[in-house]
Amino acid sequence: MPFKPTNLKGTRDFSPIQMAQRKYMKNIISRSFGQFGFQPIETPSFERREFLEGLYGEEAETLIFKILNSGHKVHKADIKAFGEGNFSKFISSISEKALRYDLTIPLSRYVAQHRNQITFPFRRYQIQPVWRADRPQYGRLQEFVQCDADIIGPKSILNEIDMLLLMGMIFNRLGVKKLTAKINHRLVLEELINSIGAQPLFDQIVIHLDKIDKIGISQVMTKLSAIGLDKVQLRKIEHFVESPDELANLSNCSSIVDNALKELKHIKSQYEKLTTSIDLKIIIDPQLARGLNYYTGMVTEVISDDFDSIGSIAAGGRYDNLTAKFGLSNVSGMGISLGFDRIQLLMEQQGIFPKDISQNTQILMLNFGNPYIDLVQVWAQNLRSKGKSVEVYPSQAKLSKQLTYANNLQIGTVILYGPDEEKKKEVVVKYMKSRNQVSIGIDELITHIESER
Repeated sequence: MPFKPTNLKGTRDFSPIQMAQRKYMKNIISRSFGQFGFQPIETPSFERREFLEGLYGEEAETLIFKILNSGHKVHKADIKAFGEGNFSKFISSISEKALRYDLTIPLSRYVAQHRNQITFPFRRYQIQPVWRADRPQYGRLQEFVQCDADIIGPKSILNEIDMLLLMGMIFNRLGVKKLTAKINHRLVLEELINSIGAQPLFDQIVIHLDKIDKIGISQVMTKLSAIGLDKVQLRKIEHFVESPDELANLSNCSSIVDNALKELKHIKSQYEKLTTSIDLKIIIDPQLARGLNYYTGMVTEVISDDFDSIGSIAAGGRYDNLTAKFGLSNVSGMGISLGFDRIQLLMEQQGIFPKDISQNTQILMLNFGNPYIDLVQVWAQNLRSKGKSVEVYPSQAKLSKQLTYANNLQIGTVILYGPDEEKKKEVVVKYMKSRNQVSIGIDELITHIESER
């Protein structure tokens, strides 16, 4: 049976066109990050497992890819734990490292480790892959790229406003429209859960509430019942989710909720004052949970009004004291994360990318064999030194085949130098799009190409 190569489920291959799209996106996102004062860093693709555990929530941590120990460390495998069904202990005996789940925890480790070299507030961005052992489906991969921007240091509501403005600028420059950024405050959820006497189950409740948009309120209520909420508690949560009036009632009973809502309204108001031409609207959504454990303040999630089935394309929030796990206490953070692959998918669906984005080679030098190819190579290298993207066809193929190659790759300019051109001491420059061509002197070629814009 013949071998059929295939990529791993949950990963993607990218064509040259898609790679050009990704380069285009990355340039816009990086430039926007820079304009808000963010500097780039990179962190390793894997961290110690102990650094990643206890911060995401029980369900999320099941999605962390563990790395199997190698060499002599394999002998430390706790076979007895495996036989007893203690798989957590067994995994710990064979795995000390894991692929990063997100970029926020590695950032916190980085900040704590380099605290003496960092000037606070520390504004950094990262564009790197992350891995999650999730069930692959449309818009959900096991390996994907996140684009994160975070501000670590003094706590200020200006940071929340800055992050929303930054997302608005990026999506505006990418040409993605009809977007909604939902915002909420984790203290609202805390007070809700406190009010029904279910504080010990806070993390589990939030994880399930975060799935309302995906599986619906009915299934969420079933899951909440399964973790121990009674009928009265379930009714209160369901009423809160379905009735906007319940938020006002909760606010009237709690100064914490009242202050949190005032903060959200101020953030929304300031954002709307500072943006006039950006198609990213802000709404306060008391249902928004963001299931990760480390959020402590405002949380946000961006969805496409036209393609909400793709899921959120950006998210983030306030997290306080996350660096304490790494020995640096009382440091606050605010960050956003753009889902690079989902944004690309959305832009492909909407036909947003420039039509000529795939063009890489600008000039193709045709190959008429010896002795002409020697001079052609000299011209090609000269033009490359001038900043042009130049390719020399590798073999003396038929002229029609070489021109078809240029057409297929949308190469705009073709240079012909063969026996006929040598006799006339000239070079033919052919423009593939217009089908026009000009003949110029051999010594004028470089100057002629340089003068074109």
